[in-house]
Formats: sequence, structure tokens, C-alpha cells
Amino acid sequence: MSHDCAIDKPNKNTRVLCAPIAPITQLDPRTQDSVRQRGNFGLMHLPEVPGIGEAYADFRSITAFRHDILTQVRQVASLTDFGRGQLGDALVGFFVLRQRPP
Repeated sequence: MSHDCAIDKPNKNTRVLCAPIAPITQLDPRTQDSVRQRGNFGLMHLPEVPGIGEAYADFRSITAFRHDILTQVRQVASLTDFGRGQLGDALVGFFVLRQRPP
């Protein structure tokens, strides 16, 4: 998951920040509940990811990739406007506030 639509933009000299996504079932049940309730700052709940199902993004492992590398990867989904807002709130909570905005 990238932080915006930078992957689709033509500037090939840029780096894109990406967070890995994994099925939520990889987490223990208590952590799963915390992620679903937006109580874990480092993990963002993703209710339905094509090919994965219910998942989470791990902000603790955000990595910058060169744009040309990412153009070789198949995109499986895009965030809705609501999802982009949720992502923005989650990133602000993780990097700045260390708590979720209300």
C-alpha cells in the first residue's frame, strides 16, 4: 500500500513509500481486535483486500521503493476516498500524534 497515487504518476525519478499488507489472521486474536478497533498505532485495518480478504497494513515496516521497481508490480486494489481519509488519519496518528484522531 502506498501513501498516495504516486505509483500512477509519471515522475519516474521519485521514491514511493509503501507499507506491507498481510492477512489479519496472521495476528493473535487480541491484536486483531485492537487493529479492528483502531487501537494499534502501527497497524491499520483493511476490511477487504482483493485476493487477501480482511488484512492490515504495517506502518512499522514502511519502506521507500524506486518508482520503476513498483511499475513491475501488479496493483490489486485502490483506496476509496473514505479509505484515503482513514489512511491519512492513521498516518498522522502513527507519525505525529501517537494516537488516533477522534
